[in-house]
Amino acid sequence: MITFETTREQKEKIPELTSEMLYLGLNPSIVEKLSLIAMYDQGVFDLMELWIDVPGRGRGIGIVVLQKERDEVLKDLLASIKDYGL
Repeated sequence: MITFETTREQKEKIPELTSEMLYLGLNPSIVEKLSLIAMYDQGVFDLMELWIDVPGRGRGIGIVVLQKERDEVLKDLLASIKDYGL
């Protein structure tokens, strides 16, 4: 299932990503599962980064557009949790 493995540098960044996701209000159970998967699956790691820093953030794009972008990324993250059976 894993196409690309998470690098050592990315693994070191996972605690920072999970803290930010929790701060931004994502369910702790989801964040915990994602952090476990991201230790091995670079695609999930990349989606976590994208969820935090959705395109357009801080560039004058409305909050509704940002939330829609975040929701789309979250759908992919939740699908990954399901794919891994967690």
